[in-house]
Amino acid sequence: MRVAMVSAGLHGVGYAISQVLRENQYQVSVSTTKAGTSAKTADGPWLVHHGDITNPGEGSQWVDRVAKEWGRIDLLVNNLGPYLWDYPMIAQTDAKDWSFILQTNLTGAFQLIQAVIPIMRRQGGGAIVNVGFVGAGQDQGWALRGAYAAAKSGLASLTRTVALEEQRHAITCAMVCPSDIQGPDKETWTPSAEKFRLSPTGYDVARIIAFLADPRSLYLSGNIIELAPRLSIHEPSVGETVWVVPLAMHGVITDARHDSGQSLYRVQPTVGDPGWYPLIQLQRPHE
Repeated sequence: MRVAMVSAGLHGVGYAISQVLRENQYQVSVSTTKAGTSAKTADGPWLVHHGDITNPGEGSQWVDRVAKEWGRIDLLVNNLGPYLWDYPMIAQTDAKDWSFILQTNLTGAFQLIQAVIPIMRRQGGGAIVNVGFVGAGQDQGWALRGAYAAAKSGLASLTRTVALEEQRHAITCAMVCPSDIQGPDKETWTPSAEKFRLSPTGYDVARIIAFLADPRSLYLSGNIIELAPRLSIHEPSVGETVWVVPLAMHGVITDARHDSGQSLYRVQPTVGDPGWYPLIQLQRPHE
């Protein structure tokens, strides 16, 4: 049986990832800093690491514990990625908040990757999958989310670097970047009955991770996979909700105009000021 480690794997999207991996016959170890995990671990064998894996040395202790318990590590999922809801602009960002976001979203992933690589090399291969957000692979800016965007863009670069450096050891490294997932959709780990949704669920993220971790997906190493609604071939209309790619958030179209040979749409995002965007920067479901 293969062995997987999922950071922040008992809550939110991490829980869906852990459950889908278990369905795919993985033995799963998860990290968590939250209490009250007994209900979620009562339905099967879990190896739970309680503590802050971003603290120096604690991530490697978790790796050593899993390797000692199960003898190998086939998959590392860097899902941990705290998010501050009340972001200021970069000019007003507190240094402690900046350090916290980079430590948890980027440095913590680096520490775990560095700890599992020797184990994966010895066993002849393995997979590392990092979780980001739509646009992270293109180094896009994100107003009022600067620290988070910087950390995840750095994680995308780290993903590609590890893929290059470890390919001769049959270690793959890829990244999954979903659009906004909210509420109970985060922990959904079974297929949705809806034919098309405005945003993915935890199941969609988990299914892609399981696919990337398969040894037969070797040639996808280094790729940044985005999970977001497809571009529609039809013009959107005023009043319609769309996903604004540069902002990585939803918004409502309030106006439209034709300028310099292309259609532009004025969008009021869920956070921040409205702006004008071409169709290629807006995503919406097919009709």
